[in-house]
Amino acid sequence: MNRPISLSVISLTFVSSFSFSAPAPAPAGPPPEEHFDIWLRPADGRIVTGSITEGTPGSPINEVERVFGAELGEDAQFPFSAFEPGIQALGGSLTAGMTWSFNIVSPLGQWNGNGFNVPDETMQLDFGPASATTGAGYVPGFSFTGFPDGLLHDHFDFTLLPGGVGDPDAGIYLLALQFAGVNSATSYAASDPVYLVFNLGQSEEDHDAAIEWVQGNIVPAPGTFLLLTLGILSTGRQRRVARA
Repeated sequence: MNRPISLSVISLTFVSSFSFSAPAPAPAGPPPEEHFDIWLRPADGRIVTGSITEGTPGSPINEVERVFGAELGEDAQFPFSAFEPGIQALGGSLTAGMTWSFNIVSPLGQWNGNGFNVPDETMQLDFGPASATTGAGYVPGFSFTGFPDGLLHDHFDFTLLPGGVGDPDAGIYLLALQFAGVNSATSYAASDPVYLVFNLGQSEEDHDAAIEWVQGNIVPAPGTFLLLTLGILSTGRQRRVARA
């Protein structure tokens, strides 16, 4: 699907090994295991991502948030899928009539205890008929809209796909996305990347460690959006939360 606006392609640096010391403390905010949604808001000509509670509308938590934890397989009917985090925007003059879009900015990563490798698995994002799947690098996503007054509350389907026959491997997976928006008044520059850390069958201690590693080693580093240890390289359901 063509993107509604031109988005900057991020230059990603990949390395074959890490020598990081212990992860820096996680920034203040809700515990990583709590579910909260991605809050999209325009600010100073670009999109900024924060965190917001469930609800339509939700209640803002942090104005800036770039790391989100999620669990795959919480719905037993879809053992390799997640429907969190949701994506929200609050209604108002800046978001009214907005067409939102996203791009996938890197390959999928898999936690190795001290960083992320690129696995054979990929992740597919679905919303109604629209779909995008992680690849070897940058992958264009698709656009979506909210209510005319700017209120938005959508939930994509995130589905882990196997790299070959059989089921995908249990593990902790990292997905990096970038959001942008355009309305009749302004084309907003793309956000800094946000990082979704999905857990499939691993302990919450390991999940928390991976989240803290991302917070301490990827997000704060200026000019370095993603460092992965590597050999780096659904469903058609639509989930929209009804307006209250």
